[in-house]
Amino acid sequence: MAVCDYCGTTYRGGAAVHGKLRFCTHQCRDRGKVLEVLDYVAPSIVDEEIERVRSQPCPECGGLTSVDIHKSHRIWSAMVYTTWKTESHFCCQSCGRKHQLKSLAFSGLLGWWMPVGFLITPFQIIRNVKGMLRRGNNASDDLQRSVRINFAQRILEQASRR
Repeated sequence: MAVCDYCGTTYRGGAAVHGKLRFCTHQCRDRGKVLEVLDYVAPSIVDEEIERVRSQPCPECGGLTSVDIHKSHRIWSAMVYTTWKTESHFCCQSCGRKHQLKSLAFSGLLGWWMPVGFLITPFQIIRNVKGMLRRGNNASDDLQRSVRINFAQRILEQASRR
């Protein structure tokens, strides 16, 4: 299984390839071509940009601890309908845990009311618990991917202005 260099989706099989980059779909490939620019940038400069983004104050609580992308996973079922989703939150670890705890409680109360929900709810709960236990020492893959894409886009915009 591989991970899309643009959206981070895990996929199998027929990848759309562009140079050394691999994408889950042709749309991600077309959007992700911007990442080629980073081949001409020293890895240390990209790492500095990631750390600069991480050192920002938390947009939710204003705390000065490092920020990252934290995911919360939710499921809801009722009678004949089940839906689940994953939300990404750019915040500090404390705020991220609050989101995960809310989603865990939501799923624990409202996720079980269909056979599909009965099967998926434990996975969503486990994913939230794993996220809450994650140590925030290093930037997540999601944050690194997001910063790389935004950094590459800014480089291209600056180059097009010249």
